[in-house]
Amino acid sequence: MAIDNSVPRPARLELIGLRKQLGDTPVVDGVDLRVNEGESLVLLGPSGCGKTTTLRMVAGFIEPDGGEIHLSGLLASGRGAFVPVERRQLGMVFQNYAVWPHKTVYDNVAFSLSIAGDNRAAIRRKVDDVLKLVHLDGLAQRYPGDLSGGQQQRVALARAIIAEPSLLLFDEPLSNLDAGLREEMRFELKRLHSQNGITMFYVTHDQEEALVIADRIAVMNKGRIEQCDVPEAIYRRPRSRFVASFVGTTNLIEGTVAGLDANTRRLLVQSALGEPFWAAASDQVIATCRTGDGVAVSVRPENVSFDPDAAGGMRGRIIDSSFLGSRYDLVIDVAGHPLRVQTPRQWSGSVANGVTVSFHPDEAWVIP
Repeated sequence: MAIDNSVPRPARLELIGLRKQLGDTPVVDGVDLRVNEGESLVLLGPSGCGKTTTLRMVAGFIEPDGGEIHLSGLLASGRGAFVPVERRQLGMVFQNYAVWPHKTVYDNVAFSLSIAGDNRAAIRRKVDDVLKLVHLDGLAQRYPGDLSGGQQQRVALARAIIAEPSLLLFDEPLSNLDAGLREEMRFELKRLHSQNGITMFYVTHDQEEALVIADRIAVMNKGRIEQCDVPEAIYRRPRSRFVASFVGTTNLIEGTVAGLDANTRRLLVQSALGEPFWAAASDQVIATCRTGDGVAVSVRPENVSFDPDAAGGMRGRIIDSSFLGSRYDLVIDVAGHPLRVQTPRQWSGSVANGVTVSFHPDEAWVIP
């Protein structure tokens, strides 16, 4: 189910000026955020940025110092109100699985329905449906100790889904899995969201995980949201140096504004790399930048081209090369500045005399 972010939808979660302080240190510092119905929003950031504290305040495990939390339009925290965990109608999937080792898969998943007093036939029907959904049908009578890490995480996911929560919270759920299982589970979660339209608020420090799972990504740094946008915009059009460098790999080229073309939304940038080059910019940057202003330009390694035989332009030499299976990762020295370059195939021709480095203006993005 594709998400159309141009169509207004009800908010399952809305944070307004959310704050939390530990001692004299603000851990969450005035966060405004909205998760729409049926949306998968990923809160992405490094360790210590405040993302898990934010999630725990949403869940009700921690009481905020200020601001408001609204769940499905109702005030859950703020203005003197605080709704306890058990009344927030939320599901949560933890990074440590948190499944009961002495219960079978079936009993783990059915637990909340049994406590609620549902009849046995209804419970069995719901459990069977959910186990099929998470690809665990046929394993209902096994114990967690007989399952792989990925299967145990699916049990935890099924247990959270079966209660039909208004919002599903994920706290670094894949961090304990090995690389292969993490990649598999990313696409499983994406499939599950697309198939069922479950509203998800997902916390992670893994950029690839965020790019796969999210309809929108909120990048957090030092307790604040630096940018919230669709994954492609976060990656290709970062609004800050932190977002550019944290999400994926990039070359940040320092320079000054040497010219401007408002019609094409491009700035001419003079840098230490040599020849001036054009780079795309946001309307706000175009409106506020002046000749001589300092800027940084983000250029992703896969967007840098090099040609051993071309003349002129930015000349450089290859100083390092690594084979990474699907690509080669190069470092090219241009006027004493290393540029990361990624190319899907091994270069041909002699590079003894250096190479000419270039990139398209639309694949270079100005950061003020």
